[in-house]
Amino acid sequence: DLTNTTTITPQIVAPYLDHPSGFVALSPRNQRFTLANLPGFIAYRQHGRHWIAFGGIHAPPEVQSQLLDAFLVAAQQQHCRVLVVQLRQAQVPLFVTRGATINQFGTNFCLTLAGYSFAGTQKMQLRNKIKRARQAGLRVEELGPEGPRDLAIFQELSNISQHWLAAKGKPELDFMIGEIGSPNDTLRRI
Repeated sequence: DLTNTTTITPQIVAPYLDHPSGFVALSPRNQRFTLANLPGFIAYRQHGRHWIAFGGIHAPPEVQSQLLDAFLVAAQQQHCRVLVVQLRQAQVPLFVTRGATINQFGTNFCLTLAGYSFAGTQKMQLRNKIKRARQAGLRVEELGPEGPRDLAIFQELSNISQHWLAAKGKPELDFMIGEIGSPNDTLRRI
């Protein structure tokens, strides 16, 4: 089944949604591939003749092979190629046995924070951006599950985002990013 259902929620898939970008997979902008009577899904978007899947297979390990095989067949029937981004290490062998080519990218964003430093010329541009933001009075706060989560705060976040996009004069890049969400998204940190 190719679905774009809203019945897949963080609460329903929490037992097997172990991906750091799990909320990106649950984005309402994505389609979700499911099989009847099997738990889990593969989140993807169609871009031309490609199905771009996010985070691999979001399902219990014992059904991942079935879900992946059906997904690959469905893509082939639609004359589409499959590209998977942010695949978890544990699923790499499963994809390799299906003939996938694995390329690692974005590793500089997977950092161990213990002992991390902004020192050195490699991080100079980042330090300058942080300094300018502080001088401009920018303050960063995380809106976690323990904080206030009402419509007014989420409307303010949306207004800030729209103002920023308008100033840039460009549309939102919604590919592989999350959404602001709503006050009911209590499992998400914003």
